[in-house]
Amino acid sequence: MENFPENAITIAGNGLGDEMVLIREGASFKPNVYLWLYEMGKLEELVSSFHAIRMVIETWF
Repeated sequence: MENFPENAITIAGNGLGDEMVLIREGASFKPNVYLWLYEMGKLEELVSSFHAIRMVIETWF
């Protein structure tokens, strides 16, 4: 994927190319969860901690 961060790991996707990702920082991952926007080739912070992702997921489903 063009512009996809090398240090990112996908934890969920919408089937259209957008991915929910974690960013590796050294030997661990940042606490933030990011959204990789495929069509824009852009990474945006979704939530500031993995624990906050529950609220986001509940609004998606």
